[in-house]
Amino acid sequence: MTVETELLRWLNEQTDIHSHNVVFLDGFLFMLKKIRKHGHIRMKNKQEIHPRFWRSYDRAFNFNLINSRSKKELAHLYKFYFHVAYHEQFVIVRYHTIQLSDKGNDFLQRNRDEQLGLLFSYIW
Repeated sequence: MTVETELLRWLNEQTDIHSHNVVFLDGFLFMLKKIRKHGHIRMKNKQEIHPRFWRSYDRAFNFNLINSRSKKELAHLYKFYFHVAYHEQFVIVRYHTIQLSDKGNDFLQRNRDEQLGLLFSYIW
């Protein structure tokens, strides 16, 4: 998977160097935890989680990108998150739903450095 430079630039703008929070990782964990909490989430198609799911992400992180004219960065981010989760078998896509797998639950138990390392391995 190629990571769009627009996504990297946008993520860099979201990063606060004085904070221990990493928006990139926090967003991925938010996605997995929300799927776990609900048991299964509706899919738009075989490779896209329904936009309603991402609206809650947008509200939780206060990005206000869903209503903005330029949605490219967020679309790239969603595509990236789905790709990693699917490729690592953290999620199971069945029919028109997605659910968390045992591997996904195990990933949520890892320490933040390991989690972040895995996400970065998809960029480099």
